[in-house]
Amino acid sequence: MRSPRTLPRFFVPSDCFLEGQVSLPSEVAHQVQRVLRLTVGDQICLLDNLGSAFICELNSLDSGQATAVVISQQALDTEPVADFYALQSLIKHEKAELVIRLFSQAGGRELWFAPSRRSVAQWDAEKREARARRWQKIAQEDAEVACRARVPELRLWSRWEDALTQLPGRKLLFYEGEGAPLLREMVPEVWQPGETISLIIGPEGGFAPEEVEAMRAQGCEWVSLGPRILRTEVALFYAMAQLLR
Repeated sequence: MRSPRTLPRFFVPSDCFLEGQVSLPSEVAHQVQRVLRLTVGDQICLLDNLGSAFICELNSLDSGQATAVVISQQALDTEPVADFYALQSLIKHEKAELVIRLFSQAGGRELWFAPSRRSVAQWDAEKREARARRWQKIAQEDAEVACRARVPELRLWSRWEDALTQLPGRKLLFYEGEGAPLLREMVPEVWQPGETISLIIGPEGGFAPEEVEAMRAQGCEWVSLGPRILRTEVALFYAMAQLLR
């Protein structure tokens, strides 16, 4: 039996599964037929976003429609033991998309964007809604690539303070100032199975010092990623790589 890691993978709604038969959503059917050029008899892996992977065999392909038969079902053990949330200052959309892809592949649970004081990007409600739809799709695509059991959730906030107060668990604030403890030296203390950890990343120009002081006053822990200054679009992934080592 082939592994889910070796097959094309797609998240589909759980109601697509009916008595061992799966009717693929139109966008998945398009990927199967037009992009991957699969044929009847080929196998794919379908993910229900509830932790299960289904090995399926295509049994019909016709004019943008496709069905498959479930061969086997198994639980996926690809999620981190701890839950990782992140609050990323709103940044330019191409940089934000890279953050989303890396966060999704790394195993994060929820990624939030909100405008901080130095954020260059400032969006109205209509643009936030449009970006949220696109970004959620990107998160799903990269969760499929990474063979994840679940798709991370994306949220866009209009106010930084509102997002900050809703962040769960232990809050780690990454800032380039002098005197913060190194994350790599805190890992045994920070990372515990079942723990919820929230990571806070600034915009292209970094946080203003007064922002940092205000967040520390609200219980955020000031942490350093090391002596080098990282671009905002890679800082979150760099932090998660240390926490998940």
